Amino acid sequence: MSPRGRGLEHYLWLAGAAAGVAGLGLAALFLTPDPSGHGTHCQLGLPPCLAMWLLGLPCPGCGVTTSVVLAARGDFAAALANQPFGFAVFFGVVAFAGWALVAELTGRNLHADVRLLNRANVWVPVAALLLAAWVYKLVTL
Repeated sequence: MSPRGRGLEHYLWLAGAAAGVAGLGLAALFLTPDPSGHGTHCQLGLPPCLAMWLLGLPCPGCGVTTSVVLAARGDFAAALANQPFGFAVFFGVVAFAGWALVAELTGRNLHADVRLLNRANVWVPVAALLLAAWVYKLVTL
């Protein structure tokens, strides 16, 4: 335990928040949003979407990386129009980083705060947003 009563977990969450912001910055600098609205992740050496390749239909994650990169570049309207869940992921990373910074500066235990949020009343709406964004992507592709 640190003198402020925060354990290693607090600092791991803080490091994760910093890594998320760094990742957004690197994505904005080094990735180019794929004009098709999906496939940007292939620039990271990842394979193309199997569902898109086999069925011609997007998987629930299709377009998330593209939308995150668009949002990281400041093109919020395009990010939202492309894949709403990716837009939400971008703002989730930014919001979490802000929350982590405030927790660090005010002496709160970030790990304890995160444990309080890890409940169904948080994850069910996230899953519902993912499902709604997937339906949106199916309709608009």
